[in-house]
Amino acid sequence: MAKLAAAPISKSLGTLRNQSALRAAEWQPQDSRGKDLTNARKALLGDKPIETAIEQYREAKTSTQKNIQKSFSTTQTNAIAT
Repeated sequence: MAKLAAAPISKSLGTLRNQSALRAAEWQPQDSRGKDLTNARKALLGDKPIETAIEQYREAKTSTQKNIQKSFSTTQTNAIAT
């Protein structure tokens, strides 16, 4: 049961990470001296942060749906057994 409880927490953290990455992807970095920091942004976020975030959201959605179905099936099995 602890495994199922940990899954939503890990998904929430993943969602927060993706939201942060998407916000950072919109950032047009320049330091106080006017230097372009685009290379630093790419090093931190990769070349395609939006596409990566979308894929991670899809994976989280699929995983969540599987966990819900598994939990539902377990609940039904337990109900029938009692």
